Amino acid sequence: MNAQERSTHPSPRGAGGPLARSLKLRVTLFTLAIFVISLWTLAWTATSMLRSDMEGHGADQLEAAATLGSAKIDEGVRERLKWISQVAGRVEAKAMGDPKALQKFLDERIVALQLFNGGVFVTNADGIALADVSRKGGRIGVPYGDREPVSAALAEGRTAMGPVMVGPVHKVAAFAIAAPVRDGDGRVVGSVVGVVNLVEDSFIDRIM
Repeated sequence: MNAQERSTHPSPRGAGGPLARSLKLRVTLFTLAIFVISLWTLAWTATSMLRSDMEGHGADQLEAAATLGSAKIDEGVRERLKWISQVAGRVEAKAMGDPKALQKFLDERIVALQLFNGGVFVTNADGIALADVSRKGGRIGVPYGDREPVSAALAEGRTAMGPVMVGPVHKVAAFAIAAPVRDGDGRVVGSVVGVVNLVEDSFIDRIM
């Protein structure tokens, strides 16, 4: 076979080479694209499931924390209602006419400022403060008869908690708990009032 005849027959190595390589490349790229899309879909699904689970778990945790906090605040308020009632029950009616005796009585209540960071004071039947234990003082002689819960203690003879309001002396947001003081005949002759200052550190801050 001469050189001319050999040149008219294509080499088997070159037959369909570029086309075959092109098809193989396309198949490879298509397979890779499907693989990448599958991975992305799987990752997106897993992330969505994880986010949903975390959100549900986080909501449950927040609800549990809120419930626990509310229960502890209620427990703290009940403790202070009980303490004020007990202290009011120990005030002797004759001491209501002796401010020095009342002051001594309050000074001996060593846990007063632990329970009521805003202080504790005693009023007469008209709501005038006669004795006061607090870090700032200044309440003696100030009328509180028109303020809840002092009005409830004096007029209705019950232990009560008032709303949050700004006090007339210390000028801070606070709420008070008051209990009636009674004489030997059961008549209301005054009140004992405990104040929780919400601006300074209180039992509520320690719970929250």
